[in-house]
Amino acid sequence: MVKRTGLVVCLIVSVGWSGMSGGAWPSQSGPQIAVPTDPASVGYLNLTKRHPDAADGPTEFATAYSPSTALQRLDQLPGSLTASNS
Repeated sequence: MVKRTGLVVCLIVSVGWSGMSGGAWPSQSGPQIAVPTDPASVGYLNLTKRHPDAADGPTEFATAYSPSTALQRLDQLPGSLTASNS
C-alpha cells in the first residue's frame, strides 16, 4: 500500500512538474504576426470609428439621438405592435 501511494504521489508530482515547465504548451518562440500600426499599410484597422461613413461622437449624438427622432420612433411603435399581432 505504501508503494502504491508513493507511486501515485510521484506520478502526480511529475505530471504537475512537466506542466509547469511549459512542456504541454506550444512554443512561444515561433514567428509572431504584428498588427499594422501605420494607417497606410494593408491590414490596418481604425477601431475608433464604427463605420467609415458614419458620424461619430457629438455629431452622432446630436443627429441620431435627438428628441424629435425619439418621438418619431415612439410614433412608429404602436403600428409595429398591431402589425405583429395580426
